[in-house]
Parts: sequence; structure tokens; C-alpha cells
Amino acid sequence: MALIGAVVGFLLMMFLFDWGLILLTSWAGANAVTGMLAGRWTLGATVATILFIVLMAAGIVVQAREMRTKK
Repeated sequence: MALIGAVVGFLLMMFLFDWGLILLTSWAGANAVTGMLAGRWTLGATVATILFIVLMAAGIVVQAREMRTKK
């Protein structure tokens, strides 16, 4: 039973690690840029949220395309 769990865990990590890394780095980058801009200018909560979502989506798209061309 432990061997089956280990194999399933390995396969999940193999396929989902890249996507987890992409999501984490996109979130961190969008958060850093939004936080820096909010510190310099007065951004409303709605504008900051929209900016965060747009930047995170752009980061995901760019990194996913890069991942696809490298494989």
C-alpha cells in the first residue's frame, strides 16, 4: 500500500510541480509589483485587486508558454 502511495505521490509531483511553481512565482511577482505601486501612489482597493489579477494572469501565461516551448 505504501508503494502505491509513493508512486502516486511521485507522479503527482512530477506533473504538478511545474504548475505549482508557476502559480507561486506569478503570485509573488504580482504581489510585489502591486505592493510597490500601492506604496508609491494611492491606489483604491478595486484598482489594486484588478492590477494584481492582471499581473498574475500575465505571469501565468508567459511562464506556461515558456514551459511548453522547453518540453
